[in-house]
Amino acid sequence: MLKLFFPLCRVLIVLFTCAISAKAQLNAPINCYAFADSEGATIGTRFVKVFWTDNSTTETRWQVQVSINGANYVNLSSSFASNSTSDRGDEFSVPWDRAPANSNLRFRVFAETSSRRSASSNIGEVGTKAFDPPFNLVATAISPFHIRLTWSEDSTTETGFAIDQKIGSGPWIYVGNTAKNILSRDYKVGIIPSTSYQFRVRTYKGSEPTTPGSPSGSNVTPYAAPASVTTPAYTFTAAAVGSEERIRLTWASIPGATSYQIFMRDSEVEPFTRILTASSGTTTTDVIAPLVKRGRTYIFYIRPMASAIPIGDSNTEFATIDGITSRRNLVGITGAPLTHIFTENISSSITSRTLVPLPAGLTFDPLLLTLSGNFPAPGVYPMTYTVNLETGSPLTQAFTIRVENQSGSPTLLAPIPAWNTTPTSQKIIDLTPIFTANLEGPTMRISTTLGDLDCILFDHIAPQTVSRFTTNSSNGKYNNTAFHRRNTDRWLETGLYRGTGIGGNFSTTINDIAAQKEAGYPNILGTLSMIELAGTPENQRTQFRINTTDNSAELDELNDGQTVFARLATPSLAIADLIHSKPIGSYSLTINSASPAVLFPQFPMNASSAPASMVQANVIKILSVLPVAPLRYEVFQNSNPAVVSATIAGSQLELNTLSIGSSTITLRATDLDGLIVDTSFTVNSASAAITYHTWKTTQTFPNSMDAMLADADEDGLKNLEEYAFLGNPGTPDRAKLPELGRTTDLAFQTMKFKVRKGTAGLRYVVEANNALSGTWLPIWASEDGFAHSSVVSATDFPSHTEITIKDTLPISSEPKRFMRVRVIHD
Repeated sequence: MLKLFFPLCRVLIVLFTCAISAKAQLNAPINCYAFADSEGATIGTRFVKVFWTDNSTTETRWQVQVSINGANYVNLSSSFASNSTSDRGDEFSVPWDRAPANSNLRFRVFAETSSRRSASSNIGEVGTKAFDPPFNLVATAISPFHIRLTWSEDSTTETGFAIDQKIGSGPWIYVGNTAKNILSRDYKVGIIPSTSYQFRVRTYKGSEPTTPGSPSGSNVTPYAAPASVTTPAYTFTAAAVGSEERIRLTWASIPGATSYQIFMRDSEVEPFTRILTASSGTTTTDVIAPLVKRGRTYIFYIRPMASAIPIGDSNTEFATIDGITSRRNLVGITGAPLTHIFTENISSSITSRTLVPLPAGLTFDPLLLTLSGNFPAPGVYPMTYTVNLETGSPLTQAFTIRVENQSGSPTLLAPIPAWNTTPTSQKIIDLTPIFTANLEGPTMRISTTLGDLDCILFDHIAPQTVSRFTTNSSNGKYNNTAFHRRNTDRWLETGLYRGTGIGGNFSTTINDIAAQKEAGYPNILGTLSMIELAGTPENQRTQFRINTTDNSAELDELNDGQTVFARLATPSLAIADLIHSKPIGSYSLTINSASPAVLFPQFPMNASSAPASMVQANVIKILSVLPVAPLRYEVFQNSNPAVVSATIAGSQLELNTLSIGSSTITLRATDLDGLIVDTSFTVNSASAAITYHTWKTTQTFPNSMDAMLADADEDGLKNLEEYAFLGNPGTPDRAKLPELGRTTDLAFQTMKFKVRKGTAGLRYVVEANNALSGTWLPIWASEDGFAHSSVVSATDFPSHTEITIKDTLPISSEPKRFMRVRVIHD
């Protein structure tokens, strides 16, 4: 029995002892490992995690030791409570924030009680780096105008992060940087809705790399993988409202926007202009007349603002208001061909078109929208063009035809008769009743620092405006006013601002004469029109523009039409072009000593280049505006200046005979457009005027037959004819008779005869008739001079001029024709 008991007891004791030993076990931790966690990095440090597996049952704490680059192990901290940082299962993690960069770190862990320590765990090893590329780059569209970038880093010694951007398929551009350890960036300015973007980021030390794609190196890492994002569309609409002159804009609210700026431009006119600002709570607004008009297409965009900083711009939207876009007026000459095509910008369905009342001789084709025919008699013809729509709301336009008389070269009102005189005689002829200019109205000269601008006033079109302009001119209102604006390649503005001579100080010229709107003539090249601002048609009383191109499409509609009151004479267009060619500067000017200063962005200056600041010596100015004669006279030709001198002063021709002989004087009248008319007359200077009575005392008359109508020598020529044709009344000589002939082309009959010089009271008249009886038609008289259209030739001799006169009707037109010369003595 005893032998059996003891073994059994021994076994029991052993089993008990084993159980007690396992309960009190303090084993070394196992599965120790470490890694560097850059996502949790704090400024200037590295974040490393150490993990291990619990292999004990009696520990109360853990002791973690670290060896840096092979150095002795040191305690990471005093200790960590057991189970205090449970991460998953029976694994534990301990954060350690003193990991140096570019180092090898070895960790080991001990289990401890208050009196005991286990053996060391296995070694967990990790390496740290100081300068690596960023990673995990993400681009997120927060709104149509807002993109946020985020990324991770694996560096500690960087200066910052450089960022590049690409829009669509465009090039990469540098868009800024962030400082060390700043791992995100927001872009809220310049972002475009519905647009694809790419971003890339790289780490740098020292100066940031601002050249996209520059090589990486010791101070610049390669890029992180690019991140792409497409901004959402910005909900913005623009649409005309019914048949009104109104466009409604609607947009989506943008987070962070404090206001919305609205920009608009006419589709045919640059640039965009900010027309209003809506508050942050507003998402719709109406744009109405006078900002918009019928028949025009407008372009809009919205700019959300964060206080004074733009968030970005929306896409552009178009909106069209139905309307008639034709010119409102047409100017022409009586009898000239007329063709005018009406134009429209209409999206609605059209039922019919009418144009009433039609002047006689004109027709309107509603399918081709064409008015055609010939310009009627001079006058003004108002009509109404109507487009009827299915909506029942017709569109109408007032249309006017203005017909003027044919203009052209100056007209010769009366020929200058021959002057038969003696040497040392003087004669003054007023040329005013001799010529007249065929210009539209009174003429003025605008003298400028770069030359004279002659203009013709339209007093028949805009009488009150012309009256105001001439009154301002005579009162010196325009003297020394500047050409203060050159509107691109379209017009010049002047007549309002006058420099004081000091820096940027200017004053305005004010006229108290009430303004009268008289629009209707088109603003074509070379015309002058008053400047009338939108909403205040009567506010500009001295300021006017010179159109340097055809601006009728815009200015004939602007503010219901800009009043044209004059045009430049043709040669003056070159002076306007010269002013227009001068460089422009942008100057802030003080007007009438008032604050703030006013910006003048298109101020032309008489210099090779516009100075940086206002130099009043370079300002192009009007010196004076005064009346100018419509015609300029000149002695175009003097065939024998030794016989007579001819000079002109103003409109007075002065003739002074110098010797015996004859000369033909040709005068030329030139109007302001450069068009001319010439006329000629003769000056005959003899020792003394010869009369029949003085002549007969020098002749021998048979049988004392010295009466004018006697035929002393019975040769068929009366004594008066012998005297007129330089014959001899004492000898039969029919060779002195006028001779019939033909022109060189044999088309007209001619008569050649001698005209005695230096006679008094003697006249020659050439006449023609189809029969020897009846009424004879005058063709030429001696007072018509030798420059008359019927004079074929005029050959000068000392005592006479031999002339050839042609008939007015060709030989082929009449079966027979007679010509004669009548000699008349007063």
